[in-house]
Amino acid sequence: PEDGAAGLRTQVMVYFSLLSAVSVLFLWLLPPVALLQWLSMALFGFAIYGPQTLITMTGVETVPPRAAATAGGILAYPAQFGSIFAGLPFALLVKKLGWKGFFPSLVVLSLISAAVALPGWREPSYVQAQRRRRTKA
Repeated sequence: PEDGAAGLRTQVMVYFSLLSAVSVLFLWLLPPVALLQWLSMALFGFAIYGPQTLITMTGVETVPPRAAATAGGILAYPAQFGSIFAGLPFALLVKKLGWKGFFPSLVVLSLISAAVALPGWREPSYVQAQRRRRTKA
């Protein structure tokens, strides 16, 4: 792809992050009907998995092959570590503000996740960047 393979993965991450915000809004604002709640949770799970998987792939793709394993480890470690410790801040948030504070915080965090990924929108892979440098030289 001409736009950059890493950039295309980043675009998917942004869309998935926005989809997670929409799914939380559905869970929060739709009437408490079991089917609607189940569909909202399924959509949220689907939307969360995309960026979690693609962030490591994108990072590995943008470094030289000899550094790919290191980049993958550096990117995967905080993700796993964060998922272990995310429960406490959310538990404290719910305790202090109730569910009316929980859902908006998830929506805001989803939007922040999309915004943080935006700089890589057109990022080329390492191989594409090398090819472009050779073409210009």
